[in-house]
Amino acid sequence: LLDAVEVTQEVQDLTQSVPLVARKPTIVRAYLRCGPTPVLVRGELRVARTPLGPWRTIASLGPAQLDPSRSGSSLADLRSRRADLGFSLNFRIPRKFTGAGTLWLRMGRIRRATTGTPMPSLAHLPVNTVTFRAPVSLRVRLVRLRYAMGTPPVTHEPGATDVDLIASWLRRAYPISQLDLTTTTVTATPAPPFNAAQINAQLIALRAVDISTGTDARTHYYGMVSDAGFFMRGLASGIPQTPQPGTVASGPTGPSTFGWDADGSYGDWYGGHELGHTVGRFHAEFCGAIGGAPLPLPERPAL
Repeated sequence: LLDAVEVTQEVQDLTQSVPLVARKPTIVRAYLRCGPTPVLVRGELRVARTPLGPWRTIASLGPAQLDPSRSGSSLADLRSRRADLGFSLNFRIPRKFTGAGTLWLRMGRIRRATTGTPMPSLAHLPVNTVTFRAPVSLRVRLVRLRYAMGTPPVTHEPGATDVDLIASWLRRAYPISQLDLTTTTVTATPAPPFNAAQINAQLIALRAVDISTGTDARTHYYGMVSDAGFFMRGLASGIPQTPQPGTVASGPTGPSTFGWDADGSYGDWYGGHELGHTVGRFHAEFCGAIGGAPLPLPERPAL
């Protein structure tokens, strides 16, 4: 049986409420069950750009463990399978099938991974459709703030790892097809330990000069501050009703793991969080967050 299908570009829910963006890497996850004993399977997905085909067959990226203790189609039933790629059949959609418009999907053959023996056919199941929206770009000017502290003074600024990881995080987590990221390094105007509101004021002034000399007015500015000298809590200069590139934000970065982040920099998700405010996103009202809005959050226009 097929419990659910999820088409994701990094962040998704079971109702497919997160828009799919054309030309962005796309994974289809199929959650199956087959009792009464566990079995390891491989499978095929069939896709087409019209309801009548032609249909293209895509092999799963790897096997999936079907366990009778993991079954059901509710969010609670699927939670353990969604948290582990080994419990779903996963398919990467070829780029030529991710252009703007509708994609038709249906399950193909399922076989035991060890013997190749066919499993019960899923061909009778309904065809699913998803829609890819026209490509959307996000333009970000990443400003690395330099400052000196101590006696003798020691200079601190974000490094290459911080830049690489925030670029990767934004490409994966944001509903965009392309990230146009540029960087610059400037000396912080206020004396340390400064706060994010002071840095945002500097960013607003810097952005005004850049726009007047030819920078694309759709560019969002984000200031990144190393925590090697002190920790500066992040802040956006506002939360507009619609995406406003003139709303800037800034936040800290460093190698802290927070008990789970072991890639060498937390500035990626921290920066993605603050930039989210500049496109009109509030905090979600759980885990003690304040200044939030009820879920589900309203959909926002293109960046």
